[in-house]
Amino acid sequence: MTQKRKINRDEYLRALALFVCANDHYVRSRRFEEQMARVLGVKDDRHYCGLVSDALYVDEPATAHDFDTALKDSGIEVEDGPQD
Repeated sequence: MTQKRKINRDEYLRALALFVCANDHYVRSRRFEEQMARVLGVKDDRHYCGLVSDALYVDEPATAHDFDTALKDSGIEVEDGPQD
């Protein structure tokens, strides 16, 4: 159950701005994830990339090592050498 409380107009406007920014960030993130899914050959309608998607949604900045680990653990191998 939600606790009722009052906020003033300034708090409302600050919270609204943060809400809009957070939503915009999430929408953009999902678009990037959709593109990543295409690159990785994911056929899921939700563009869920399993462990790679899971590595995106953590509470601290993700690293290339996190991405590499998620790819490896998902069975995706990166070929060495020149690309055709």
